[in-house]
Amino acid sequence: MSNRLLAFLIFCLSLWSFAAVAPQNPYNDQIVTRIGLASAIVDSGRLEIDRVAPWTVDKASFGGHFYADKAPGHPLLAVPVVAAAKLVREALGLTTDAARGAVIYDYARWATLVVNCTIAAAAAVVLFLAAIGLGASRAGAVFAAFALSLGTPFFGWSTAFFAHSVSGSFLLFALALVLGRAPMLGGRAVGLGLVLGYGCVIDLTAAPPLALIGLLAVVRGAREGSPARALFPLLLGGPMGLAPLPIYNQLAFGSPFHLGYENTAFTGMSEGLFGVTWPRADVFLQLLIGPYRGLLPLAPVLLLVPFGLVAMARDARTRPAAIVVALIVAYYFWLNSSYFYWNGGLSTGPRQLVPLLPPAALALAFAWPAGAAEKAIALALLAVSLVLSLACTLAGMFAPDTMLFPLTEFVLPRVLDPVNDAPALLVVPAWLAFAWLLLRAGREAIRKGSVAGPPAWAEQTGQS
Repeated sequence: MSNRLLAFLIFCLSLWSFAAVAPQNPYNDQIVTRIGLASAIVDSGRLEIDRVAPWTVDKASFGGHFYADKAPGHPLLAVPVVAAAKLVREALGLTTDAARGAVIYDYARWATLVVNCTIAAAAAVVLFLAAIGLGASRAGAVFAAFALSLGTPFFGWSTAFFAHSVSGSFLLFALALVLGRAPMLGGRAVGLGLVLGYGCVIDLTAAPPLALIGLLAVVRGAREGSPARALFPLLLGGPMGLAPLPIYNQLAFGSPFHLGYENTAFTGMSEGLFGVTWPRADVFLQLLIGPYRGLLPLAPVLLLVPFGLVAMARDARTRPAAIVVALIVAYYFWLNSSYFYWNGGLSTGPRQLVPLLPPAALALAFAWPAGAAEKAIALALLAVSLVLSLACTLAGMFAPDTMLFPLTEFVLPRVLDPVNDAPALLVVPAWLAFAWLLLRAGREAIRKGSVAGPPAWAEQTGQS
């Protein structure tokens, strides 16, 4: 089986699984705000979301009108989808009034499927191909894609019209462009600049890791001959990708530097820099291992990430990628543990950490071991993560912030209700298909004698 065919199957299985569950709660305040902006552009070519303002608290009040208080990049991606959905509704004689619940639901459903689910499935493919390009085994690359798509909160948040999974996917796209084998110049560097720039338009908090990836591109350009070979095209593509943000700010708020968060009703945003102050150790531990918003309790397969990073750091070819991934992970934990609204409000798990998952999953490809005992450990962690991830997604990604133990208070009761479990009949076959691909890739490696030595985590346990 060629890598291209394998990548195509990974895309199909991921998209199938996301589509089986999407959309998550289209009437969530943040989703209404984003859909409201996209529909306002389609309906009138304007940016005010006055018609849906009564439906949401996530809005900015300015000049007698209401606007989305979010970065506009994610809703802008949905504009063509909303336009197409509107045409279909008109052809069927249905209302297209965005203030109607049925219209919001319809727009949110198609926007989630076409934007979030498709981009997330593409991220799984890019993860697989990037891992192969960096020297990971095919089995390791499939394992990483399987874990990211269906074994982490990336799964559930890819089925909600939030920006987290899209932002994380753009981080991975940019990193893959830098780490690819083709020289970092010309059209490749311009494309990277576009991804880096638009990644900021999707989520401003992604700017530091995106800048770090851009710096890595310049360093690579220097090693290939001259930093200008990468820097000049980046400086061409970057502003082009970033341009929608200042244009939106100018049209909505009268200044390219005025952000919607400056006019939001959330008082905590006045703390520090838009709610970001200093990291708290107790919040960090809660985000990492806590029962309230802990990442590892929902995705224990991520325990393998540090071992994969160590394995990558030991090889000069993958050391730069390991450093960048480690810094991205550290940045998002620092940011989230510094944020006033660190718990994410209605959230099953730490939704604000989701962008780190696609880059971090790259390390999982290098944590895939050679020995049978180590494989059993890795697969057991993946199996538990798959079950937890599916349970959270079926129950819903919007657990009330008043529940201190969402798994037992929110997820378990809802999953035990058969009404919520129908999509599992579609997702479980995708698990089996992914498992077959993983088994096949492992057998091919054994047959070709191309199994790599044990990764760092296996060596540290004295096993091989």
